[in-house]
Amino acid sequence: MYADGVELQVKTAQPSIRFEGSDGWIESVGWRAAMKASSEELLYEPLGAKDLRLYYAPEDGEHRNFLDCVRSRRQCYGPAEVGHRTISIAHIGNISLQLGRKLIWNPEMEQFAGDEAANRMLTRAMREPWCL
Repeated sequence: MYADGVELQVKTAQPSIRFEGSDGWIESVGWRAAMKASSEELLYEPLGAKDLRLYYAPEDGEHRNFLDCVRSRRQCYGPAEVGHRTISIAHIGNISLQLGRKLIWNPEMEQFAGDEAANRMLTRAMREPWCL
């Protein structure tokens, strides 16, 4: 659970994401599946001028954006910090699944609170002479 009360639940299944809120839920199951929601209104609610819009490239995907930005030296659609925080959630979930128990994550320290076994799983041993 995050400090603001948001709870992450991880389950073993195909890749998917689901957001649940007080007005219902919205999800995507599979890499390129259509969005589903608890009500049709959630799928088609118009966004306001200041609402957050997510990157969407159904034809080429985010991989094409990354390659184009490497060539042009422009910023990718997603900043590195956002990518780091996004994949951290998957890593935290995988560690929880491997250990078979709930974990408490400290996002400021980027460590599990009071759990050395889980913290050891955050990195791998590096070959000499490599180190961080």
